[in-house]
Amino acid sequence: MGSLSREILAQVATLQTPAEVWSAIHASFAAQTQAQIINTRITLANLQKGSMGMPEYLAKIKAFADEIACTGDPLSKGELTSYVLKGLDIEYNPVISALAARIEPVTVQELYNQLLSFEARMNLLQGNNLRQSSVNSVTRGRGTGGRGRGHRGHQQGRGRGNSNNSGRGRANNSGPRSSDASYS
Repeated sequence: MGSLSREILAQVATLQTPAEVWSAIHASFAAQTQAQIINTRITLANLQKGSMGMPEYLAKIKAFADEIACTGDPLSKGELTSYVLKGLDIEYNPVISALAARIEPVTVQELYNQLLSFEARMNLLQGNNLRQSSVNSVTRGRGTGGRGRGHRGHQQGRGRGNSNNSGRGRANNSGPRSSDASYS
């Protein structure tokens, strides 16, 4: 009993047999271990990638998963995948959607590779200012009020009014159009 710390000695000093002492020590450490597992799982569940780089984020998750595994109750591959995906920002939704659409579950290594590759691609695009494609789409007329079928029935001059166009084409029938000419 001389090799026990004060904290443990205080818990077992009144016990009579070595079996009682061992049982009390075991119970004390088991409770602490269970509390540590719960706290680590909570930390893991609340972990967000935020401004961390993907390698740092994945390393933190791996460290927590390894800590849990050391207690004898490791995370399943599905649990680990869920924790990784839960902490990602909205910009990772394309990767998450692609992984969710798979028939076979993704391996942890595949998940890590996909996320690292996606982040590298996003960094490349942001570095080259290629994220303006949505702005270019709007200025080319693909946004609201542009080409295409769009708001049929909501624009003036369309419909079956007094024109001869049967609800199609232009509402202005003030003169002949080349498509109205007959070729005999």
